Amino acid sequence: MRSLRKKVVPRFLVTSLLLFVAGGIAVGSSIRVSGFGFFGNNELNNTLDIIKGSDKGEALLAEDVEDALWILDDEVKSRGYPNPSFNIKLRTLGGKTLRTQWRDEFKPPLQEGEKYCRANIQIKKGRLEYFNKICVLGLPQCFTKNVQGLFYKTNFFILTKTDRFYTEDRLKDGIERIRRELNDLGYQEPEITVQDISKNKKCGVDVTIEVCPGPRYYVCKVIKNDFDGNTTETVDFQGQVYTNHWLRLYTKEVRNDYLREGYPDVEIKTEVLNDDVDDPEEEAVTIEMEIDRGEYVTLNGVQFKNTRGTKKSVLRRKSPLKPGQPLNVLDAQKFRDRLTRLRAFKAVDLTYEEVDPGLRNAIYTFDHKKKIVVSGFGGIGSYDIVRGGIDIDFNNVMGYTHQANIKALQSVKTTHIKAQYLIPEIYTENLSAFAHAEALRREDVSFDRREFKSSAGFRYVIPKYRLSVGLQYNYDILDVRNQDFDPSVGRKKADASSIEYFIQKNMLDSSISPEDGYKLYGTAEVASRHLGGDVDYQRVELGAAYHKPLGRGLFFHGRVEHGALTTFGSVRNNIPINKRYFLGGPSTIRGYPKGEASPKDSRGKTFGSVSYVLGNVELEQRLSEQFGILAFVDALGYASEIENYPFNHGLFSVGPGIIWRTIVGPLTLSYGYNLHRRSGDPVGAFNFSLSYPF
Repeated sequence: MRSLRKKVVPRFLVTSLLLFVAGGIAVGSSIRVSGFGFFGNNELNNTLDIIKGSDKGEALLAEDVEDALWILDDEVKSRGYPNPSFNIKLRTLGGKTLRTQWRDEFKPPLQEGEKYCRANIQIKKGRLEYFNKICVLGLPQCFTKNVQGLFYKTNFFILTKTDRFYTEDRLKDGIERIRRELNDLGYQEPEITVQDISKNKKCGVDVTIEVCPGPRYYVCKVIKNDFDGNTTETVDFQGQVYTNHWLRLYTKEVRNDYLREGYPDVEIKTEVLNDDVDDPEEEAVTIEMEIDRGEYVTLNGVQFKNTRGTKKSVLRRKSPLKPGQPLNVLDAQKFRDRLTRLRAFKAVDLTYEEVDPGLRNAIYTFDHKKKIVVSGFGGIGSYDIVRGGIDIDFNNVMGYTHQANIKALQSVKTTHIKAQYLIPEIYTENLSAFAHAEALRREDVSFDRREFKSSAGFRYVIPKYRLSVGLQYNYDILDVRNQDFDPSVGRKKADASSIEYFIQKNMLDSSISPEDGYKLYGTAEVASRHLGGDVDYQRVELGAAYHKPLGRGLFFHGRVEHGALTTFGSVRNNIPINKRYFLGGPSTIRGYPKGEASPKDSRGKTFGSVSYVLGNVELEQRLSEQFGILAFVDALGYASEIENYPFNHGLFSVGPGIIWRTIVGPLTLSYGYNLHRRSGDPVGAFNFSLSYPF
């Protein structure tokens, strides 16, 4: 088996890398751009896909090339280079090479009617104009925003001239942001003027802006009148700062009250009236609302159109709308959103049909997803090196809005197949049922792992608290091969049947690339022979992660995690080796390859711990919007026997790294240096991953 893999792995690696590289190359491009940096060139080349022949290999005319140049000219100028020029190298269909320059026109001019198979455009950017100083005078004390941050991004440790590029549009946008900030503070009539714009010899632009904020507006009261002009209610507000945003929110709140009562056509007109006050720095306003409720509407019925095999009985059971009750369009819209979240449909459209005056139907029309969606995926890592696979989604299974998924992954060291089945909204919107089955074969550091797992359970979500809890039954067939462990560390083969509880509270701003917030999580697994297996053990893991921006592009990331595995019987008869903790790698302690940060036997082979405490502290400094550097400290305490709980050995890694934030997650290269090394431990380890460790 291993000799076969030695032949297969290089082919798999080379093929994967070729596919990865090939995926980023445009085939048959007729116009290529250079001179604007690697990423800038790539972005501009993508922009030129709209030009005829740019991605189809079609012949180019002179006007096609000039169209491209006008687009490039506008793009380059919009990034702070007011006087760009372009050198163009053209190749005719006859194989002749022509050279020309362009700045609003070709010099020398191109021959009319000539066709070209390729155009190489080199950008001569010229001098960059950038914001050197921005001085804003007259802002009120309550204005706390960083003024420079309203004109360009300032959350980087190093701000280059390119980050601070100057254009007239960027200046206007910054002034408009100052105006909006003042409006949000209650200053509704600010006067903002540019007093001076000067440029130094290095093209740095100094801007002086003067602000006269005017009076600050406060709400005195809100008077609600019906359509006939009769006052129905007066609400006093004292000290409420008046802003357009506040008025929109309050008007929406009033409107929603009428919508809930069965008035779907309610219309509200507002008028802001100034009150007389003696303070020249303040202005009090009274808001008059004219409310036209419209007719009272009762729900006649709920209809579902274009269901295409979806069981209407399932949809009706989920509906909170009851015929004969007032038509609450807010509930109707929530139900539409709920149907969309089922993931069985691309979109759900909601309309209303009048049956009689004051009687309407709610009609839901469905745009369906494909029944089967097949996609590929790939990735890289320091342990698996390169991985790829196929992902198959089955939507709206049997018309019950159920979901199924099969995922197959192959890497240099792992074969993993997983099937899932999801039944959403059992009895209530937030309760779902699931079943999983998976097969895993992986080369760990000291042994080959074989696992066949199955599980079924329930998950309950509490959206208000961003909390999910669950309970599941597991049946696992576990096997360890190609290693002779001391029998005292546990069983090489076991059938584990268990009940598992899990909980998670996720308050992160992003699950892919978190910058702010925290996450709490935990699992508790209890295996017993009474549940159908042949081992008895208890396994617990608890953890917390925290992320916080510290300013100027500096971010703190931290995590604490603890796990424990124990049994009331003997270890050799009840603890499967597969269930022990094998830590190490980019997601735990980065100075050790995956699986090597665990206890070793007399031969230097790792056999996993039964308890551990893991701590990670990381500081990330953004150098630009995509790139950053980081420094980290990882600490691990572990115990090979539960009698030494929580740990009696410690490992520590420190090191630097670089990070590139992509749309699919952060790509990180780091090196962990081990401060406390055991016999046979590496000095450190490089880690390469496309995901955030915690």
